[in-house]
Amino acid sequence: MYASGCVGLLQETGKLAPDFEGQVKATLSNLDAALAAAGARPQDVVKTTCYLSKRENFAEFNTLYASFFGNHRPARTTVTVILNPGVLFELDAVAVQSDRQ
Repeated sequence: MYASGCVGLLQETGKLAPDFEGQVKATLSNLDAALAAAGARPQDVVKTTCYLSKRENFAEFNTLYASFFGNHRPARTTVTVILNPGVLFELDAVAVQSDRQ
């Protein structure tokens, strides 16, 4: 499964979460929902690319990211970029679902 351009839209409103933490949490929650819809789970993610609007947010991002993935550590690239207005975080992910019985 490929997920690209994932941003922190709140499922309840369809609007961006107002702050960095909210956007990261909403993005990861939306990724979790997309994975579940495809029959996958966070442990099936093998690679992410994470885009931060500010380098200063890296430590907070890293904590939130680790909390979402737990002991699972997919390969990750994290870069600071100029994102669309209001977007503070964006994520691309690749998941490979293993055969489960």
